[in-house]
Amino acid sequence: SDGNYVIAGTWKDDGWNSKACLRKYDINGELIWANIYNNSVANEAYEVIETDEGDIVFAGYSGTQHGAYKFFVVKTDHDGNQIWTKAKNSTGDAILYSLCLAPDGNYVAAGFCNSWRSNLIVKRNLNNGNNIWNECIIGEFNVGGVYDITPALGGGSVSYTHLRAHETLRYLVC
Repeated sequence: SDGNYVIAGTWKDDGWNSKACLRKYDINGELIWANIYNNSVANEAYEVIETDEGDIVFAGYSGTQHGAYKFFVVKTDHDGNQIWTKAKNSTGDAILYSLCLAPDGNYVAAGFCNSWRSNLIVKRNLNNGNNIWNECIIGEFNVGGVYDITPALGGGSVSYTHLRAHETLRYLVC
C-alpha cells in the first residue's frame, strides 16, 4: 500500500539449514529492510500477501531440511516485525504454496499433505493465526498438491485450482 515491494523466499539455504525471509524494496529497487523467520532447522516462504492494514502474511513450510515438514504461516507488521507464527502438522509432510485473504477477512492457504500425495487446504484466524480448519484431501484424485488459491466470484466460498499436464481441477470449499 506504500508503493514499495515485498518479496518472500529462502535465505542461506545450504542444503541443511534454511530461513524463510522477507525483503522490502522501494520503487527504485533499493533495499528498505530484510528479515528472516524460522521455527525449526528448515523454513521456506512460498507466498506473500499484504493485508488491508498494511501487515504482511506469508506461507510455506517449517521442518527438517529433508522431511518432517509442517505447514507454516507468519504475520508481520509493515516493517517485517513478527506478530505471530504458526506451524502445524498434517497427515505426513505438509507445505503451503499459495495464500489469500478469504471473503470473511481470515486467511486461506493451499498446498500439499500426505507427503506430496494429497491436497491440503487451511483456514487461519486473521488476528492470532489460530487454526479455523484444515483438510488433507486424501484419495479423491491423483495429484500432488494445490498450487494456487483465490476467493471465488460471488463471495462466500473459496475456490482453488491445480494445474498439471493439461488437467484442471476446481473445487469449492466452505
